[in-house]
Amino acid sequence: FDFSRKKRYFSIMKKYIFPILVALSALTLAGAAAFFSVTGLSKLFGGAKTEVIVMASALEFAKLVTASFLHRYWKTLKWQIKTYLTIGVVTVMIITSAGIYGFLSNAYSVTSNKLQNVDAQVQMVDQKKTIINSEITRLQENKTLKSNRVQSLVNLRTQQEARVDSLYNRKQTASAKRVELQIEQSTKEISNTSIEVDTLNAQIQRKYAEISKLDMDVLDLKNNDINSEVGPLRYIAKLTGKDMDSVVNFFILLLIFVFDPLAVSLVFA
Repeated sequence: FDFSRKKRYFSIMKKYIFPILVALSALTLAGAAAFFSVTGLSKLFGGAKTEVIVMASALEFAKLVTASFLHRYWKTLKWQIKTYLTIGVVTVMIITSAGIYGFLSNAYSVTSNKLQNVDAQVQMVDQKKTIINSEITRLQENKTLKSNRVQSLVNLRTQQEARVDSLYNRKQTASAKRVELQIEQSTKEISNTSIEVDTLNAQIQRKYAEISKLDMDVLDLKNNDINSEVGPLRYIAKLTGKDMDSVVNFFILLLIFVFDPLAVSLVFA
């Protein structure tokens, strides 16, 4: 009894359910192909958008009917009509594929323009970082010169202080007074130069803070939605050594190669 029920169940599936699934798949795929094709063609001929939609929709419907008609009456039709209808179906398939290509390439161009804008902003930020790094280098060189000047003055003052003691010990008071004046000038110059070094340090720290902020800006730009969308494509482009436009074009060609031909084949099925 169970075996009989299973046999009847599989018989029903084979007779009804699977053909229905094939039909639904064919209609779904053909409908999607028609939608993308009509939309793409309307974008290509934006000056007569409504007219193009009507024309392309009629062609898509006629293509499916013609394909089914050819399959059903292939043996009884004369070769002239079979040739013409076959050429017509293939031509409409090419038109459909061109419309799908137009739709997908237009969609990618929008994303590509946004991506180019992001890349341009990243490039501008990198240029700002380059300028700031050159300013930091200049400030550090200036700081090094002044720090070396401070050290030289400190060493000179130490020598002058030792000389003052020697002059006082030898009772050369006038010379000692002159050296004390030089020590006072050295001390004043050391103080002023040290202030300049501190100012340069503060400027350098501000420049580094600017670079950190720019790094965060670059990180935000690279982590936005556009980069997330094209992340897999960029990875494939890097893996294959091709530019991203070539990778996208290849995938679009793959899609149009299977899209409409598969829909027509399922109509035959």
